[in-house]
Amino acid sequence: MRRLHMEEFFDFQLYSDETGMSKPNRRLFELMVEKIYKYAKVKNIDLNEIIHIGDNLKADIEGARSIGIRSLLINSNHTPILSLVS
Repeated sequence: MRRLHMEEFFDFQLYSDETGMSKPNRRLFELMVEKIYKYAKVKNIDLNEIIHIGDNLKADIEGARSIGIRSLLINSNHTPILSLVS
C-alpha cells in the first residue's frame, strides 16, 4: 500500500501474518469486521456492504463468504497481487 501511495485511502490495514491467523480462518474475517466497526463513522454497516478483495479463491473469496462478506477475486492469469507491484 505504501509503495502504491494508497495508504491514505484506508482507515486501517489488517494482515493475516500480523494476527497469527491465516486466511480462510473465519476469526480473521471477524476481526476485520470488528475493526471496520471501530473505525467506521457509520455504526450500522450491513455485512453485504463490505467487500474483501483478494487474489486467492480459497483463502480470500471463500474466507470472506464464510461470514457473509462479499468478495472480489482479482487474479489476472493466475498472477498473485504481490507480483504485480514488485
